[in-house]
This record gives sequence, structure tokens and C-alpha cells, in this order.
Amino acid sequence: MLGFRYLINNEYQGGVIEALISFFLIGLSAYGSQASVLNFLENSFFKFYGKISYSLYLIHFSILYIFSKLMFNYLPNLPYPSHYFLIHFSLFLVTTVIATGVSYLVYRLY
Repeated sequence: MLGFRYLINNEYQGGVIEALISFFLIGLSAYGSQASVLNFLENSFFKFYGKISYSLYLIHFSILYIFSKLMFNYLPNLPYPSHYFLIHFSLFLVTTVIATGVSYLVYRLY
């Protein structure tokens, strides 16, 4: 569905159509006769992230910003253009682990 918005010349209209179709597909999956499609959400991994989701929401961008700023300041010679995906995926993984840990602490302490 993500690519649908680029098939239409107007990106905004394509995004609206994409969102509506996605909304109905998720709704049919969740409330249709095959509601078992969403049973994977009962997994303990997803329950854990559900518990810390608000603190993760509040903290994740600060962690990402601080870590990115430090990385770009102290490692300016990394081959960012030629290894864009690898560097940014690594940044995503590291900051997700850090943000999850900090969010869990915030969740438990407050």
C-alpha cells in the first residue's frame, strides 16, 4: 500500500486513498470472520512494548537525536552516502535498544 501514493500524480491524494484502503483492510482483518489474523499481538514481545509504549513515544526521539548528533560530530568520515542503509539501520537498532531500556526504566520508576 505504501507505493500506492506514488502512482497518483498528487502525493497528498494518493496518501489519503492509501490510508483509507489500509484502514478498511485492517478493519476487515481485525473484525471479519478471520479475527485470528491479529492473534500475534498476544505475544509477550508485543505486550511488553504495549506496556512501555507511552514512555517509548516520549523518549525515542530524544535518544535518536542525541545519538545522531554525537555520531555525526564524532564520526564525520563515515561513508554516509555509499553505505546509507547500513549506517542508518545500525543507528535505528542501537537507538531502539537504548530507547527501550530507558523507556522501561521510566515505566517502572514512574
